[in-house]
Amino acid sequence: MAEQLPRFRREFKRYKQRKPPPDFSDVIDFEVEESWKGRVQKCCCGLQDQEIEKTDIVELGLNDIDAWKCYEIDGYKGFKIIVNAFTPSCQMQWIRKCVENYPEKPNVCNLDANVEIGNKNLWKLYEEYCLLSEDKCNEQRSTISKPLMDQLRWVTLGYHYNWNTKKYSKDHSSTFPYDLGNLAKTISRVLGYSCFTAEAAIINYYHMNSTLSGHTDHSEYDLTAPLFSISFGQSCIFLLGGKTLDDAPCAMFLRSGDVIVMSGDSRLAYHAVPRILRHQDFTSVLTQNNKHETCEEHTLRCLERYLSYSRINVNIRQVEGPGGGFPQTK
Repeated sequence: MAEQLPRFRREFKRYKQRKPPPDFSDVIDFEVEESWKGRVQKCCCGLQDQEIEKTDIVELGLNDIDAWKCYEIDGYKGFKIIVNAFTPSCQMQWIRKCVENYPEKPNVCNLDANVEIGNKNLWKLYEEYCLLSEDKCNEQRSTISKPLMDQLRWVTLGYHYNWNTKKYSKDHSSTFPYDLGNLAKTISRVLGYSCFTAEAAIINYYHMNSTLSGHTDHSEYDLTAPLFSISFGQSCIFLLGGKTLDDAPCAMFLRSGDVIVMSGDSRLAYHAVPRILRHQDFTSVLTQNNKHETCEEHTLRCLERYLSYSRINVNIRQVEGPGGGFPQTK
């Protein structure tokens, strides 16, 4: 008899399968209260309005904090999700940073190992690719190679995570982006984590066939600090489990603009992304955004094309140990 998979892996496999497609009836949809089935509770962010500069809220593209919808899930202490932190149009500001700015040097990405990127801007190359592929008279269309943006899987910021050793190093870092740090600082203070400092981020770039298997994030040196995760682009099914793979996970939809926090007991919980789902057409959002931020028509078309099959996830962490710094090694 074949050995039975742990409950977490069974659920991962079930939601990942294509034929036959899985039953999504048990997946929590925070926009549909009927799907909660007594598992979801609304919670208060606990913000004192005077603690946050109103100009920061506007500049960061955040909704008025009084309007934020924050939820907790029974049995997952320390886990919170905000489903409307960002204004729809200003999500585009952050998406553009993720595709245009953050993959640039001195930040590190998965392409560095096999591709000589140099000073190339991956997004500009993607725009050139789109322009060629849109040209119906171009005889070279069939020979156009897959754009590097479609091969981009991750980018690290601040302290650069080493995927081989599963560790951070104080000697391998670059300046953490000020704008993203300010966003993390503001959201963390809204949720009551006043001591959180953004020191590292991993940006994951998913496409429609992408998955992320069950794992825990335990490489940071202060595991009492929360982990913030922001979703942009297409949706996904997110599995949140317990301390072992034997614990059955809870499945939920994450959509563009959702912010989750894993702290306390959930900080070391197993989690995974078994499936990306095409839930949103970004045409109207892009048009609305362009009223606030001038963008060339071709760039808008490229953003719409990329987002039609992509999900971007920004994970923001505090790396240094209690009191700051790295543990001393012998």
